[in-house]
Amino acid sequence: MLKTIQDKARHRTRPLWAWLKLLWQRIDEDNMTTLAGNLAYVSLLSLVPLVAVVFALFAAFPMFSDVSIQLRHFILPTFCLLLAMLFSGISNNLLPIPTR
Repeated sequence: MLKTIQDKARHRTRPLWAWLKLLWQRIDEDNMTTLAGNLAYVSLLSLVPLVAVVFALFAAFPMFSDVSIQLRHFILPTFCLLLAMLFSGISNNLLPIPTR
């Protein structure tokens, strides 16, 4: 007979813990974390040709010239800043400035 609140809680959460243990075991056996990483990489890699096609369409038709200009004004400063921050972080880690 269950007497304390802690025993009741333990009794009710036992199936949940068993299910979580089984879930983690299946994730580990199926290499799901590696597969998820591969899927994310391939998905991001496939966006590059899509963006190239969209920009080519914008450049081909003169009716999209104002949209193309707005996209350029948004994308160039944003990505240039991100790349500058990335490269400065990499250069700071790889080439530390000597201190005297």
